[in-house]
Amino acid sequence: MDLPRSIVALGATWFLAQAHAECAPVEILNPLRDSTIHDSRPGIKWTALPGVKLYRVQIESRVPEGQVLERIDARVGDTGFVPPRPLAERRAAVKLLVTADCPEPTPIATRPAWFFIDMAPSCSAVQGLSFSGAGASRAEWVRTSGATRYEVEAYSLAEGRLIARKETTLTSTDLPQVGAALVVAVRPRCESVVGEAAYGFLPASR
Repeated sequence: MDLPRSIVALGATWFLAQAHAECAPVEILNPLRDSTIHDSRPGIKWTALPGVKLYRVQIESRVPEGQVLERIDARVGDTGFVPPRPLAERRAAVKLLVTADCPEPTPIATRPAWFFIDMAPSCSAVQGLSFSGAGASRAEWVRTSGATRYEVEAYSLAEGRLIARKETTLTSTDLPQVGAALVVAVRPRCESVVGEAAYGFLPASR
């Protein structure tokens, strides 16, 4: 004997409602929504859902200009997760969505929790950038706390063209011997975090 269509429709509606409820995003406890943090691999925590043993964690981090830095899609049997890779080197806007691991996956565009990463405070700019030697051929600076190496770039002031780039673990380096005026940028790196650059100007007649 066939069931009345109204009962079948009601059952289907109830099933869809249950599936939608189970796949709804959970409440994120950490990081707080719209907060700015200084950790590239933050510990993510959320409230447990009754009866749920497996969660799906979706993360997408982007630089302010829009380039995607990292995408993570993981299944977790807990109410916490630490990204296996850094979500940013300097700054990023991060979308986060945590749901039960449903048969019909929920896209990250559905009501994500946003937070922001700013790593600059943990890797401050170098201080005391100066030039010495014959023709100011050497750049020197004060060591930045936590810095593991430094990126040094020299640009043509007139053209904006990159003339030289190097990395060093020291607090000084030789500069290219050219007759043009230069802008020199020294940027610290603290492991995977890139700090703000300090700039110096070298005139053509030096």
